[in-house]
Amino acid sequence: MKYLILFLILLSLYNCSSTKCIDDEVDLIKIKKIECWLNLMPGGKPSFHYYGEIEVTKVNPEDFKLEQITLYDVQNLLNISTPKMEFINEALIDNAKTYVFNFSNSDRIEVTEEMLKAEFIDAKLTFRINDKVVEIIRTDIQLLRTY
Repeated sequence: MKYLILFLILLSLYNCSSTKCIDDEVDLIKIKKIECWLNLMPGGKPSFHYYGEIEVTKVNPEDFKLEQITLYDVQNLLNISTPKMEFINEALIDNAKTYVFNFSNSDRIEVTEEMLKAEFIDAKLTFRINDKVVEIIRTDIQLLRTY
C-alpha cells in the first residue's frame, strides 16, 4: 500500500515538474474583455459578432493560439467557431513580458432563434500553449443588439 502511495506521489511530481500544470497555464492568460452583439440593422441579414482582448504572460507568442470559442446560453449551444486573432502589442507588466491580442469572429455567423432570445451568454475559450490545451469559461456576457 505504501508503495502505491509513493508511486502516485512520484507520478504527480513527474507530471508537473517538466512542464507547467494546467492550473499554472490558466494563470498565464488574462481575458481583458469579451463583447458579443447581434447586428439587426435593416438592409441585410442579421448576424452575430464577438470581439475580445487577451493578455498572455511569459509565453512566446508563436507558442500561443486561441483555437476555438464555444458560445452558450442557459441551455443551448449557440455557436462554435475559430476566431481570428491579432497581435496588438507587448509590454512589461510586473517584470514579466506580456503580449496583448485581440480576437473576433473570422466568418459571418447567422443569427438563430436561440440567439434572439438570449440576454446573456457564456463563452468557453479554448487555447493551445505549445502542446497543452487550456479552457477558460466566462459567464454572463451581455448580448447586445444594434438596430
